[in-house]
Amino acid sequence: MIRWRVESRDVNGITSANPLFFDELNSPEYYGTVALDPALESDLPVFEWFLQNPNAANNRTGTRVSVMHLGEFYDNVYCRIRGGSSAGLSKKSYKFDFNTGHHFRTVEQLGGVRAEEFNLNTTWTDKAYIRQPLSYEIYDMAGSPGSECVLMRVEQNGQFFSVAAYTEQVDKRLLRRESRLDDDGALYKMFNAGTSGTSGVEKKNRKSEGMPIFRPS
Repeated sequence: MIRWRVESRDVNGITSANPLFFDELNSPEYYGTVALDPALESDLPVFEWFLQNPNAANNRTGTRVSVMHLGEFYDNVYCRIRGGSSAGLSKKSYKFDFNTGHHFRTVEQLGGVRAEEFNLNTTWTDKAYIRQPLSYEIYDMAGSPGSECVLMRVEQNGQFFSVAAYTEQVDKRLLRRESRLDDDGALYKMFNAGTSGTSGVEKKNRKSEGMPIFRPS
């Protein structure tokens, strides 16, 4: 990985920079590129991930990383571990959150759309590497909205890291892509096994509103 930025200082000592890096939590600090590895051959899309301390991504606090994919370089991307019980697996799942104006371009298989946020989910419990993509494909064939999902080869700091399932984030952008749905509609992530109340329910949009009471029918 090669990164660079341009800085200049005027006679008054005022420094300007390109990229501007106006927000440490939502803008790139560097331009960059990655040298191609001629020995790397894969039928899967290749996702390259660079970070100074790999262990820093293995917690909920997370860290800032750089990403290379389809010839585009993304700097100062937020990354953290994700999942409940899967966080204890040897092969973990990760969430990537990109900066405003620098969203991730997906593979043509997924339409080449831009994603602000996505998940790289572990395949540790599925040695056939088929369960997650197949499940979402069946959702689609059945006419039910669901995340886009495709397997990727993940490289970390220039070395093979894993084969993981790129999984679209469930948010208003998914509703917008599923053109049958209103992206202002209420969207909830349910992981409370159908019990009553709002425990285990995460509101994904319209967060200024209160949470309703959920009761199983």
